[in-house]
Amino acid sequence: MPGMNFVLDKGFQVQSAVTKFMVVKYGTADQTCTAVTGVNQVPLGVTQEDASAADVTKGRIVNVRLMGIARCIAGGAITRGTRVSVGATGKVLAMVGTVGVENSVGIAMMSSAADGDHIDVLLTPGATVNTAVS
Repeated sequence: MPGMNFVLDKGFQVQSAVTKFMVVKYGTADQTCTAVTGVNQVPLGVTQEDASAADVTKGRIVNVRLMGIARCIAGGAITRGTRVSVGATGKVLAMVGTVGVENSVGIAMMSSAADGDHIDVLLTPGATVNTAVS
């Protein structure tokens, strides 16, 4: 699998344990991030390293990919070219056409066959997509 091309990574202090290649959200304070805990939460970016609960107490800083192409962990089958949103545990999921408004993480640049596959995603920060079929 070819490597990633990134545009912008930024360091954030972790407020909870996080896993490499999972989507994270803003923490409760400026310059902090935390693990995603629910479906379709507003994504901050994709963490580029692991941080344990012990790291949280030490004020650990992790790199979060905000723009560019990020390796992500898929939460199921995804077809290349599909917009992806964040699932309840920080994995990316294919957006479906009947859901409504979803917070896009980006566009899948690779297909995944199953939960746990690693795929590259072109990040689209701040994009909200209306996926409802009219």
